[in-house]
Amino acid sequence: MKRIVILALSACLLLSCSMLPSSSRTSTGASKDSYKYLRCDEQDFSVLYSSNFSGVASQDGATIYTGDKDALNKVDISVIYDGDTTGFDVNEYFYFRAEDMGNEDGNEYTLYEEMTQSSFGNATMSGAVYSFLTEDGTVYRYEMLVDKGTQLISYSCYFYEDEAEESIMAMTDAIKSYQPSAVYYDSHPLDIGSGDIGLPSPSSGEPSTPDTENPPQSDPARLGAYSVSRNTPIQLQTALYDGGFFSLTLPTGWVIETTGEYTLFGFHAYDPNIPERQIFFYSKHHPLLKNMDAKNYFEMAAQTVGSNDPYGYHQGADTPVLLEPTTEYFFYIYNDYNNFLNKYGLNHQLPVMNDISILETYPNTTPTAFNTLDNSIVRASFNCANGVECEGLMAGQVVNYGTDTYSVPGVDMGTYAVYNSNGVIAPAGEFNELREQLMACLASFTFTEDYVRQAQQHVAEETSAILAMSRQMQAVYDSYNAAWSARQTSYDIISQKNSDATLGYDRLYDPDTGEIYRADLGFYDDYDINRDQYSNPNLQIIDGSTENFYLDGVDYYITK
Repeated sequence: MKRIVILALSACLLLSCSMLPSSSRTSTGASKDSYKYLRCDEQDFSVLYSSNFSGVASQDGATIYTGDKDALNKVDISVIYDGDTTGFDVNEYFYFRAEDMGNEDGNEYTLYEEMTQSSFGNATMSGAVYSFLTEDGTVYRYEMLVDKGTQLISYSCYFYEDEAEESIMAMTDAIKSYQPSAVYYDSHPLDIGSGDIGLPSPSSGEPSTPDTENPPQSDPARLGAYSVSRNTPIQLQTALYDGGFFSLTLPTGWVIETTGEYTLFGFHAYDPNIPERQIFFYSKHHPLLKNMDAKNYFEMAAQTVGSNDPYGYHQGADTPVLLEPTTEYFFYIYNDYNNFLNKYGLNHQLPVMNDISILETYPNTTPTAFNTLDNSIVRASFNCANGVECEGLMAGQVVNYGTDTYSVPGVDMGTYAVYNSNGVIAPAGEFNELREQLMACLASFTFTEDYVRQAQQHVAEETSAILAMSRQMQAVYDSYNAAWSARQTSYDIISQKNSDATLGYDRLYDPDTGEIYRADLGFYDDYDINRDQYSNPNLQIIDGSTENFYLDGVDYYITK
């Protein structure tokens, strides 16, 4: 029995670490000419297998037989799910798998060994070994599940004890050569290792172990005079930031700027190297006038008193007007409000939102202790301080503020306040990728319990309500996620188009593989009329009929 455990673990190491380049062969020892490809039209994929074996395909997937078709030594490949795999529970899958398989073929499966999950590139690989008894002895079923983010692909090899090698190697070849296109190998070399499972490729013929802490930054290749490099997903490294009376998780190297205390506390955190990456939180923004009549009154009063202004008429005249008591309108005047704050003593810079456009508004499900006029989340596009186009998800609770003392006949001199203003911001081209990581940082914010008690002693009624909200920042994370799930993806497409146009890129795709390329402007014009001169002549520019490709991440960059 120990032999089976060793074989399974060895296979797991082989699949994750030994990506041989196309010029070398797999451990089956087969030559390049001895490989055939198996296309599964029903599930739209293709794989390679040794010509010593036989293969068939059907609507349920593909099967490679390493011996007689009536025997159990074989490999099954099947796309079990096609779509966004976020939220898939691999542990639950393997837990119930034995029962499901037993219902399918009548055998009594036992979970013999479950593997550790490993992540490489864009794929996550998880494995488990099951066993069942037959008249000829114990049969082992080794299943490897590959999660590519857009597909779940199951690879299963069956073998008797002491007969594992061929089945495991056939499964290894299938995983390495998998292509999400049934016709891919009609026009491509039959090379093991050219597949699309997200594993890194070494630079020599010797097996190499990937450095998971420092993964390779690119897979260099060329298209004529242009270099092609693989996109490396952005993964922010984070650490706990201890602010004394508060704490939160921040990406390493970030700067955090704070202001005020208790009800007026707030912070703005950002990456000093890429300052468009930002998160922010402010307990309360106040005051905001309700109408232009109030502003006109303050302006006339300020002119009357001149420089001697004991009543604050000049400040009232400069106070922004929230013509609509909504979260959306507040962010329209966000820059004006920041200018007002800095003019009257607050030396603090809120996030800059120039030329802001509110794309969508969603209800905010966060708990609130206020009688709010609006409690919403907005998705917006705007230019940051240095002119870079950005996107953001921002929230705020607009309320009537009841402590104003001015009374002018016929004019509502009351003010609004916006509580719990917070948000995440990133460059438009990165926002989809960074959004959830930044939201997790924002959701980690909390005050210490001692600080909460001190605040309640200062202004008990208002502060207890605000700080109760700030202690529930996990609800902010959940609410932002719900809002993002409800978004209109047409705005995602528009955002990516605008980003490409601003930065000078074309977006291309390979119809055979579905891979996405972002190319320097000008590449495609020359490429399109000289396709026969390029190693990959299949690239197409994304246009109105194929714009849904903008919803997928970029796989490769083409640069001069």
